[in-house]
Amino acid sequence: MTVQLYSDETFCAAGSFDVIASIWGNPSHCSDYSNDVAGIIAANTRLGKDFKGLHAVNLNADNWSTLGPTFEAVLNKLFQYVSEGKLNIRVTLISGEKYEANAGYLKQLLRRELENRESDIGKQFSSLKDEDLPALYHRIDQLIVYLLYRDHFGLDGDEFEYYPDSSGKILHYKEREFEVSGTLPFSWPLPFYDLVKIQGNAWAKTIKLAGWPTKKHELVKFQPLKWQENYLVQSCDILSNFTFNHLRYSVGLTDKKYQLKSNALLKHFDLADQTEQIKATFKLNDSGNDVVCKDPSLHATLHVK
Repeated sequence: MTVQLYSDETFCAAGSFDVIASIWGNPSHCSDYSNDVAGIIAANTRLGKDFKGLHAVNLNADNWSTLGPTFEAVLNKLFQYVSEGKLNIRVTLISGEKYEANAGYLKQLLRRELENRESDIGKQFSSLKDEDLPALYHRIDQLIVYLLYRDHFGLDGDEFEYYPDSSGKILHYKEREFEVSGTLPFSWPLPFYDLVKIQGNAWAKTIKLAGWPTKKHELVKFQPLKWQENYLVQSCDILSNFTFNHLRYSVGLTDKKYQLKSNALLKHFDLADQTEQIKATFKLNDSGNDVVCKDPSLHATLHVK
């Protein structure tokens, strides 16, 4: 079966934790959902011609009466699809230390393997120039969601199309091709995103760490997207941003937008009885103006109602 996977993240500014939101399902349901979201947006004539999309960071108390109903309608539609078994979601809270222990470890390992032109991986990508290698090993930041959680997204034998929210340098590689030969007696040009896909499949088959996924999947497409390009990525943005703001409100920050986003999230997630646990895990930063994680072992998943 083909599974389309979309993801976006909201990072704590201090680097103490990350909120990762993922949505996945078969291509037809993903397409149907995108069309439904487009209909919701088109129906709200108050959004105006300058509305650029569902970017939750732009939603605040001042514009909630105009934008808020659309964001909440999209969340309602998403959870309708979830309740009908058409789409799936996962919202993960992970500490900065835990994230770095996974993504950082793999990134440094891949860097060493790529820079060692005599290693198995180094030989596979031996035709790449030294200055192009960082673009490859830094992609672990995008691949980590697929590599670490893929068992939750599909069954043995599933093929994944992965669409992470991305910005910056990786998007400049969209049209780039590289001559790839490795140890083969011939070479051919491959798009950069295909190189990342090959890398993802290689790691999925070779990582033998405790607690890592073991099912056999195949990454058949890797396509980073700007958040504006896709309503499923935008929906992931809403989930991660609203969760982050729920944590802010839970530790005592009083900005009205934190409360509004928290209330919208609580309609769909079973978090009301977890306030004390959240307070034991998160706290105000030293400046008292944002939330940070105080548990370096944090790795938890929110539960849908």
